[in-house]
Amino acid sequence: MKEDAANNYARGHYTVGKDIIYLVLDRIRKLADQCTGLQGFLIFHSFGGGTGSGFTSLLMEQLSVGYGKKAKLEFAVYPAPQISTAVVEPYNTILTTHTTLEHSDCAFMVDNEAIYDICRRNLDIERPTYTNLNRLIGQIVSSITASLRFDGALNVDLTEFQTNLVPYPRIHFPLATYAPVISAEKAYHEQLSVSEITNACFEPANQMVKCDPRHGKYMACCMLYRGDVVPKDVNAAIATIKTKKTIQFVDWCPTGFKVGINYQPPTVVPGGDLAKVQRAVCMLSNTTAIAEAWARLDHKFDLMYAKRAFVHWYVGEGMEEGEFSEAREDLAALEKDYEEVGVDSVEGEGEENKRNISTQIKETCLHNFSQTKNHILMIINVSILCLQRECISIHVGQAGCQIGNACWELYCLEHGIQPDGQMPSDKTIGGGDDSFNTFFSETGAGKHVPRAVFVDLEPTVVDEVRTGTYRQLFHPEQLITLRKMLPITMPVVTTLQEKNWLILFLTESESWLTSVLDFKVSSSSTPLVAAPDPDSPPS
Repeated sequence: MKEDAANNYARGHYTVGKDIIYLVLDRIRKLADQCTGLQGFLIFHSFGGGTGSGFTSLLMEQLSVGYGKKAKLEFAVYPAPQISTAVVEPYNTILTTHTTLEHSDCAFMVDNEAIYDICRRNLDIERPTYTNLNRLIGQIVSSITASLRFDGALNVDLTEFQTNLVPYPRIHFPLATYAPVISAEKAYHEQLSVSEITNACFEPANQMVKCDPRHGKYMACCMLYRGDVVPKDVNAAIATIKTKKTIQFVDWCPTGFKVGINYQPPTVVPGGDLAKVQRAVCMLSNTTAIAEAWARLDHKFDLMYAKRAFVHWYVGEGMEEGEFSEAREDLAALEKDYEEVGVDSVEGEGEENKRNISTQIKETCLHNFSQTKNHILMIINVSILCLQRECISIHVGQAGCQIGNACWELYCLEHGIQPDGQMPSDKTIGGGDDSFNTFFSETGAGKHVPRAVFVDLEPTVVDEVRTGTYRQLFHPEQLITLRKMLPITMPVVTTLQEKNWLILFLTESESWLTSVLDFKVSSSSTPLVAAPDPDSPPS
């Protein structure tokens, strides 16, 4: 029997999700107990799916209760403008954004349509698959986490992402950009310089969310370089960027860049589409341009909700209809927040209302960001080099699990871990850096186990992890589906007619589900019947 959230936020949050939440929390607790200094959680999910939206929001609420101030960073797949996996994506996205807004410290955004276009244009893939998309997203995640796993000149940890990218608690949705995205054929003829890959990150076509940064203002940029990169080249590249008129920063925030440099060069999956390059950069930028993506989604929500379309499916799962209005109002306030932070501080006497940007926003920004202007902010993160600060990755729903599969494949290739979890005897862990243990725990048998949990209410995608190349990496308890929570004894049926009737019955009569599941039919019993008369055979 298939049991999932059916693209329904309420189902993932209130009904089906409640059946599995405590099992998931127990698995997370076991991983946390193995940590000497848990730094936080990395949560991978989509905004549009039922599990990715509903169950993730429920989980993050519980993590806030159980783990207090531990950092919670999201890697979220945002609904694309033209490509949709479900009609109700706007409902799910706005509901989960509203619910998680106070529980998430930072949410890195990508959308499928933007990545599809990048794969077609840069990699010459006519029909990109989820594997192509997820491996590209994996490169972004790898770049963001590289400083947690490898030594480098300028490292960045989870708390620094928040400090340098989030000027105000609600304004925590940075865009992700990665360069170079280049095929092996092209890479054979060219190796891009630091200046070229830096410039590429500011091109609208390379943004991994469909919005134009030229229509907004930057509040912060975090540049994460890998490979053959030296601070002098980075300094020169960013100095050039600052001279461009098309790249604007809000006037109340310094035009400084947070920079991370990691000497570990980018790794690619053998036989994949991405080329092996000497250097790469991932840019995380908090820009007011993301407001156009929120506005686009809010408009779709309004069109459906005006007719109360599909609302009964949510109410039928125990959700109050008032939550729709409450969530929509919160998103309208979020749009307003982005509009206000983009307003210049001084605009003349006649613009008093515009100049009344929230004092709290300004004070928070000035506190979080360095007062130094017009130069690169380069801070060596001593704590990461000295302390073992573990992170637990939680992969939720189809998108979260598939991205997780791609990420752990890449991590293993980067660290030289074999599919069985063993590391060759001639290789030192993480290149000699103890921070390797932030993502892996080592068992007594020398096996390296990811600090990760995979969760999906429907087992198909988790089964891909369970049977994939790196299946031996994970303990069975780390792979969780609702199937483990429902020990169902299905009726025994012997004829094709009985099987077809049973399928039809389960499909059309959900209210009878409990009684049907408790009903056993032996091979010698009277055939199942659809009519109240027990002696009447099925038609």
